[in-house]
Amino acid sequence: MVVHIVCAGDNNFALPMAVMLHSLFRNASKAAGYKVYIISDGITPGNRKKLEAVIRRSRKQVDVVWKEAEEYLDRIKNFVVQDRYPRTTYLRLFIPEIVDAGLDRVIYLDGDMVVEQDIVALWETDMSDNILLAVQDFLWTTVSSQGALAKTYRQLGLEPETPFFNTGMYLMNVARYKENNVSQKACDYLEQYPEHINFVDQDALNAAVLGQCGLLDPKWNVQIITINDFGQHTEMDALQLIARRKDLLNNPYILHYNGHVKPWYLQGDKLSLNRFLFYLKSSGWFTRFEYSRWYLKTFRKYAMRRELVLLKRRLLKGLRK
Repeated sequence: MVVHIVCAGDNNFALPMAVMLHSLFRNASKAAGYKVYIISDGITPGNRKKLEAVIRRSRKQVDVVWKEAEEYLDRIKNFVVQDRYPRTTYLRLFIPEIVDAGLDRVIYLDGDMVVEQDIVALWETDMSDNILLAVQDFLWTTVSSQGALAKTYRQLGLEPETPFFNTGMYLMNVARYKENNVSQKACDYLEQYPEHINFVDQDALNAAVLGQCGLLDPKWNVQIITINDFGQHTEMDALQLIARRKDLLNNPYILHYNGHVKPWYLQGDKLSLNRFLFYLKSSGWFTRFEYSRWYLKTFRKYAMRRELVLLKRRLLKGLRK
């Protein structure tokens, strides 16, 4: 059995992607083989070597295939690009063209994650007739939610309670994806509704699969920045919600550092930050000396940013008096 995994990023995402892959293989079954397709948008030769070295440290059977972003860039040149969502975000739309021909399923993973569970358990999940399996978005739970497809779901023929899934991680049925022409439908949506795009590829994929996405246990994509929104529309009482959210953070299968708070800037809650730093230190990306130097440099930047934020707040408070 060979597990096929796709990830994508530019050179700024090389370090977090290395941490994600290290965590994945550190916790993955030794009985399986693995093939990783890395879509590179300008990852330098030096960082490519470091990424491959991190993967080799796992001492597992891993085949690494590099794919260049250039051949897809012309197809996404008119799409919305933001600081939070660089153009590499759209490259996952073309996964069936990137992976081996004849492959029946593939896992996509964002680079801003750590994998704490054996990925084989996800790989072997029954997909039934779904195009994708993913985790429901913790904040915008349905397509009619304000930050989801609220302005377009009716035109798409979707019911308002259709789940809105997070695209940081999903298991894809490649044949069903191709049969339903999901890549083209997603691109058509992005071109047709640029004024209504909130979460770029996530909007496009939710629109394109038209509800044909099965929901996974939320532990497979614990969305840290919106953890306190999890379960807001369920029948759980306050104490149950607190306990469930705590369990998700303490016992995740995959931690997702979604949003603007990133652990490689030393941001975030202590528990989640320490999980990232644990895998970074053990990955081999840095030597001990390099890690100490990186940590001190990053901490100084973090402290300066924090001081600027506090100064701005004090100035605004003074202006209001």
